[in-house]
Amino acid sequence: MATKRIPVRQLREILRLRLHAKLSMRQIRDSLRLSLGVKQKAVSKAEALELDWEAIEKLHDSHLAAKIYPHADTAKSSHKERGALFMLTPVFMTRFTSKISFC
Repeated sequence: MATKRIPVRQLREILRLRLHAKLSMRQIRDSLRLSLGVKQKAVSKAEALELDWEAIEKLHDSHLAAKIYPHADTAKSSHKERGALFMLTPVFMTRFTSKISFC
C-alpha cells in the first residue's frame, strides 16, 4: 500500500520541528495533529537521505517532495482538470439535476 502523501508545507514543518527545534515525535504530533506514523516516515526518509535542516531549508518545495516521495507524481494539476473530474461525479449530477425542472 502506498504511503499517503502530505502537503509539502506540512512535510517541511515536521522536518523543521524535528531536525531544527529538536522536538519529540509526540510533541510534533500534538502540534500538527497528524498521525505519529506520518511524521516518523517523513523524518526517517529525510534521515536516510542524510538531509539536515540547513539542506532542507535551501530546497525548493518541488525538490523536497521529489526526494521524500520519489515515486509520486509531484506535478500539480490545474483547477480546470480537477473541476472537470468533479463535474462527472454522480453526487454532483444528482444535486444539479434535482434543482432543474425538465418540462
